[in-house]
Amino acid sequence: MSLNLEIERKFLVNPKLFSLPREYITIHQAYLLITKDREVRVRIINGNCCTLGLKINASRGRLEYEQEIPREHAMELMNHRLPHTNIINKVRYSTTYATKVWTVDFFGGLLHDLCLAEVELKNKDEKLIMPPWACTEVTDRQMFKNANLAFFKNENFYFVNGFSHSMRFL
Repeated sequence: MSLNLEIERKFLVNPKLFSLPREYITIHQAYLLITKDREVRVRIINGNCCTLGLKINASRGRLEYEQEIPREHAMELMNHRLPHTNIINKVRYSTTYATKVWTVDFFGGLLHDLCLAEVELKNKDEKLIMPPWACTEVTDRQMFKNANLAFFKNENFYFVNGFSHSMRFL
């Protein structure tokens, strides 16, 4: 089993400033386990590629492992996701800005006003040239982790660690 080290930064996106690339993928993901330092999720990508993923918090970033699984297994696991969580639906675009590949996710459902960008870094001190559509950095804001977004219940508020947060994104 090979774990990859993931060092990334995350930003809110102003969708009015982002030009949609022609190509995209659709992602449906559900969480099977969420603890303080690890997550297990299942994904269905473009309706046919399915993965089971594990993320573990580490001192330098997050360790990540993904394994392809059969579609019927992914569907069954989604049906057994954590209680009180939603399946996250998003459309993902990839674009390059100043030599870095950025992934930009447009969320669906109750999260339809949310648009987040992520960029992977070689190390946590790497300098970054910001695209004009990347707004507020939310890397360290727990409410913007996908695992927490899975608990979102209404269009105005949701709860993380007992505190309510407004979902006004921009």
